[in-house]
Amino acid sequence: ADSGPIAEVSEARYRRVIDVNQLGVYMGMQAILPSMRRAGGGSIINTSSTAGMVGYAGMSAYVASKWAVRGMTKSAALEFCADNIRVNSIHPGLIATELTNGISVSPNQPIPRAGKPEEVAALVAFGGDDCGQRIDPFTGFDGVRVISGRAEQVVGLCRHGLSPSL
Repeated sequence: ADSGPIAEVSEARYRRVIDVNQLGVYMGMQAILPSMRRAGGGSIINTSSTAGMVGYAGMSAYVASKWAVRGMTKSAALEFCADNIRVNSIHPGLIATELTNGISVSPNQPIPRAGKPEEVAALVAFGGDDCGQRIDPFTGFDGVRVISGRAEQVVGLCRHGLSPSL
């Protein structure tokens, strides 16, 4: 990720990371929404990162952009649910690509290896398929918990066009 310590990252560098990682997701959702509404629904799966769940020193721009993706996803899920559009985010750790060559796996990572792009692709395919319909932003990919069936209540409200207060 094109990031670094806060004291060393220029505004231009910071904005580049935000534009690609955060604004790109926002614009993607805006662009696809009319087609999904016309189609009667669908599934949007945004890619965040473990950096969207915890902070990493020296990566403030990247971390900020991935937290933003997580938050936008939750807001979009509530906005789009009345249109039968599911919105979730996934939060992979280090994935082995040309971009990540030379980056070592964190010793705190539960699986002590970099993930493979095809593993992420399989997760996205599952979430976007009809099998993934029971995954919602309150039980879904980013591990938000279900408390006393609250997620079922929220999904039920959305299906009836009502806006839940969370």
